[in-house]
Amino acid sequence: MTEQLREIISADLFEGKDFGMFQLFKLRLENSSADAIWLLRSYLFWTAEHSHPITRRRNRILLERRYGIFCGKDVKIGMGLKLPHPQGIIIGKGCTIGRNCVIYQQVTIGGHGGNTSFSNYPSLGNGIVLYAGAKIIGDISIGDDSIIGANSVVNKSITDRGGVYVGAPARKVEKIS
Repeated sequence: MTEQLREIISADLFEGKDFGMFQLFKLRLENSSADAIWLLRSYLFWTAEHSHPITRRRNRILLERRYGIFCGKDVKIGMGLKLPHPQGIIIGKGCTIGRNCVIYQQVTIGGHGGNTSFSNYPSLGNGIVLYAGAKIIGDISIGDDSIIGANSVVNKSITDRGGVYVGAPARKVEKIS
């Protein structure tokens, strides 16, 4: 494992502490969330910076079959990702997700319409929480520390920091201090 991938896995699964390969293996066996994060990170790592097509394809297939997670190959995700219930998550090919984000089950972060350009995908700030079934669609951005409620649909940019948004389409209900 390269140092860059090790640093990312350390931030995601071990709160930034050093870990051994046995600890990682044990955690992956015991915790489906850790296994899904490992597969997602290794898939994105091998896709983005290294040319290892067998590992990349194997990890993509495992992500899709075990967890129903579909992820584009040019996704950028900051460190500290949490997937508490890693089932049915879709992340479009040009999405950008900041640091310390939490994504629950059945969340869609994707493009909108027939446009397939990378500029048609959402950009999420740091510390975002996306609850079950949330849909983030189109060329929009979401400000830092925002919370998107369960089954909410966000189709317009959220510029302010720290709001709670619910509904379809999502509207602000309160501000986090």
